[in-house]
Amino acid sequence: MQIHSIFGTIMKRLLISLFCILMCLSAAARNRALLIGIGEYPESSGWEKISAANDMRILSSTLTGYDITVLQDEKATYAGIKNAFGQFTAKCTPGDTVIVHFSCHGQQMVQEKENIQEEQDRLDEALVPFDAQRKLSSSYKGENHLRDDEFGLMIDRLRERVSNKGLVIVLLDACHSDTAFRSAEDEEKHIIIRGARDIFGADDDSKYDPLKYKKPLVNIQESDYLSDVLYISACKAYQVNRETIQNGIGYGSLTYSFCQVYTEKCLQDLSALVTIVKKDMGRIVPAQNVGISANFELQAEPKQTATSVKKEESALDRMLNRFK
Repeated sequence: MQIHSIFGTIMKRLLISLFCILMCLSAAARNRALLIGIGEYPESSGWEKISAANDMRILSSTLTGYDITVLQDEKATYAGIKNAFGQFTAKCTPGDTVIVHFSCHGQQMVQEKENIQEEQDRLDEALVPFDAQRKLSSSYKGENHLRDDEFGLMIDRLRERVSNKGLVIVLLDACHSDTAFRSAEDEEKHIIIRGARDIFGADDDSKYDPLKYKKPLVNIQESDYLSDVLYISACKAYQVNRETIQNGIGYGSLTYSFCQVYTEKCLQDLSALVTIVKKDMGRIVPAQNVGISANFELQAEPKQTATSVKKEESALDRMLNRFK
């Protein structure tokens, strides 16, 4: 009886220890990614189809070791995105490194009246879910567009969840303002443009000048309780975002460049990550300027001289080698 009692006590302690280990492992900081891609917009929406499915594939294969959630096409409605974001945020833990990625259209919108003084250009930027219409109509008033202010609050809740020990990286392979016309070269090469030239809700687009106010990508909330956050956008809010064609396959330009340069080591030097993404984007879509916003200081790129330009390619190779 005594032997059985001792054996039972040992087993009980082992089970308790195992339970504690499993709990610790489940609560340990992890790498997580929420990938949202919308390419097969309904024809009735007025939006052109884009290569978001290719973006989802290349990202999923690049982010090895990540706990990945993918939301795509008809599942990525306005309500679907908000619901998925809430569920994703709930499963994150303090100290997590999180990548949130959008491949979709974007559009500028006339500000809602209650916020009319908020933006100098009187325009909001918005991401375009699957069920958002391109044009204002009697049956659609923009309620399914994901405006920048609402999206910023969603990111802030995620930053609070992963705490000041974590990191959130937001990749926006969209375009909020196609203020440039599609060029003859774009037409000839069948280049897909992400975004819309028309401003949602504007009776006269000429009243608004997106080029006049070159505002930051997003207004970032500052708090000691929130994680660091880095936003990378494929272009400035007043520019056009062109897809890139590689080996006959279309990709979002930011998605493709990020996947070319990303390794887990690059998270240790975000300034270098931003620099090499900019360099690679400059190679494949030279007319675009990558949009960068962060709540922390990124190391400035050195000014180029005639000599440094000649060395740029080898310098980029050295930076890439640091991450291998």
